[in-house]
Order: sequence, then C-alpha cells, then structure tokens
Amino acid sequence: MFSKDSPSTASAIIATGLVLSSIIGGASFVRSKTLQDRISVTGSAYRDVVSDTVKWRLQITASTGMGDLAAGNAKVAADLKALKKFLKDKSIADDAVTVAPMNVETRLDYNAGGAPVGYNLRQEVSVEGAEIDKITAASEEAGALLAQGAVVSTVQLEYFIGNLPALRVELMGEAMKDAKKRADAIVESVGSSVGTLREASMGVLQVTAQNSMDVSDYGAYDTSAMKKRVTAVVRASFAVQ
Repeated sequence: MFSKDSPSTASAIIATGLVLSSIIGGASFVRSKTLQDRISVTGSAYRDVVSDTVKWRLQITASTGMGDLAAGNAKVAADLKALKKFLKDKSIADDAVTVAPMNVETRLDYNAGGAPVGYNLRQEVSVEGAEIDKITAASEEAGALLAQGAVVSTVQLEYFIGNLPALRVELMGEAMKDAKKRADAIVESVGSSVGTLREASMGVLQVTAQNSMDVSDYGAYDTSAMKKRVTAVVRASFAVQ
C-alpha cells in the first residue's frame, strides 16, 4: 500500500482530480451547449374587424297581486304586441325575432314569514341578424315603447364575428412569421443565424374592442363593441446556428 504521505499517493490524487474535473467540465460544456443552441421568442399578429352579427336581448316585465295573474299575463301580451309592431316599423324581419316562453315567479313577503303576495312575470325576446346598423338603431330608439306604456327594457346588445375560426388560423400563421422575424433580429445581431423550428405552442385568442388593453390570461371575447381587434399569440423555439 502507498503511504498517504508518499509522492505516489499525491500523484494519484492529483490525477484523479484532473479526471473528475474533465468529466464535470465536459458535462457542463455539453449542458451549456444544449441550453444555448436555441432561442425562444413570442410572436403576435392582429386584425381590426367589424362584427357581422348582432344580438339584441330584451325583456318584458310585469308585477301583479295574487289575484291578478290573468291581468299581468294580458299586460305582457300587449307589450309584446307593441314590441313586434315597433320592430316591424323598423323593417326588422319576423324571422330575426325569437320569443322565449314566459317566466312566472311567485313573489314572497319575508317580513310576513315568506307568505306569497303576488307574481313577477318576465318574457325574454331576442333580435338577431346580420343587419347590424338597422338593429343597433332600433335598440337606440326603444325608449319610444316606454312612452307608450310598454315595459320593455334592453338586457344586452352583443356583437359577434362569424368567421372567427378561419380568422384565427390566418392570424396564427402571421404570428409565427412574426416570431421568426423576431428571432432573426435577435440572433443576427450577435453574428449567428436561426435554424429549424424546435417547438411551438399556440397562445389564447384575444378579441377586444379596438384600442382596448382589456386582455386575459385565459383569452377574451368582448361582445359589447361592434369594432373589434382580434389578436393571436404564439410561442416558438428555433435552433441557433
């Protein structure tokens, strides 16, 4: 055996250390090279569009006492008739109008132990179609119904994009081109070049009002604005040569 203080022992220890250093250094080099041979970037593309479908949701309401349900029903029917005439006068086609079944809820008095005291009647109506300007204008003039005594109120006015699936595919392709362009700009600035695509993932789609920053990590679809901005995002990794 070698003495721990002998020259041979010292030489063996030094040699072993050099071998280990080479192994560790080599592994670090390989790992560093593996981590640095790609670049990850985000690309985006957007398109400003005008909605091609509108949905106007309304409701007709009435409240009655316990013995006045028939009268309440007649009032809702009269208001519905007034609404249909109003829409016809605005040149809105009958097939654009959908009338839902009437909803009747018993009104309770919790100060009297929950005793029934009357009924709340509600009938929902929707007007949907591609004639956006016509339906939007009608919604802005619906106050005329109140002047006639018809209790009709707007619940929501929503705008939609019918070709959104196709538009999404187009924008994803444009966003990928943008990602490649960004990668080229970064890599070429240090004298390298972008190689093949290594990995890509699609982000969520953001449909917002134009000039709006109201986005979400889970995607957004703003139905309140007629004019929208559709934004697509992709994340991509490219090889670096």
